[in-house]
Amino acid sequence: MEGSMKERKNKARAAWWIFLPLCLLGLLLGASADRVLFADASAEEKPLRLHVLANSDSLFDQQLKLELRDHVVWLLQEDMEGAAHKGEAIQRLEEKLPVLEEACNAYLAGRCKYQARLFIQRDDFPEIDYDGMTFAAGEYDALRIVLGEGAGHNWWCVLFPPLCFVDMAGEFRDTEAVEVMAGYPEYEGQSGFRIEWKLGQLFRQIEE
Repeated sequence: MEGSMKERKNKARAAWWIFLPLCLLGLLLGASADRVLFADASAEEKPLRLHVLANSDSLFDQQLKLELRDHVVWLLQEDMEGAAHKGEAIQRLEEKLPVLEEACNAYLAGRCKYQARLFIQRDDFPEIDYDGMTFAAGEYDALRIVLGEGAGHNWWCVLFPPLCFVDMAGEFRDTEAVEVMAGYPEYEGQSGFRIEWKLGQLFRQIEE
């Protein structure tokens, strides 16, 4: 048994030393944009985002924005993790939108004098980074939550694949976001993601 384990480790190390130069060569030859996920993808091909706009930039409104964000992410976690692809995730959101808006306003009742409005729409977003995976700026489909006037600084994350849940929890391993992405074949065509995922797999094989 011990000899077999040692043999597996040796094979993993050998694979690593073969794969590493190829990865480095690919990174050197490719432009930096090639390592930014979804740089050339259409909005239909990109992940689904969550976008929460605060009523204002007051300390109270900004804190309430984050509290409501946590509440919404908790309400949606099961639906987003249960969806097989982006289309299904959007369908689940559309079906749940009236109930979700009601839940948001029930949460705000007694806390503030304004309400939340929820939309599923396409909009421009800046770049965002998850554990070294950079998602390009550009148009994305999103669940947008506007609190009151919606005049304050906003907050966003990737709702599907369900990376919001990784983003908000400090106890996750550094590779958690990459592992979540790996569970969705529709995003495997992204070269930067593919390189990072394979590197992570090899590191784990060597450590084992």
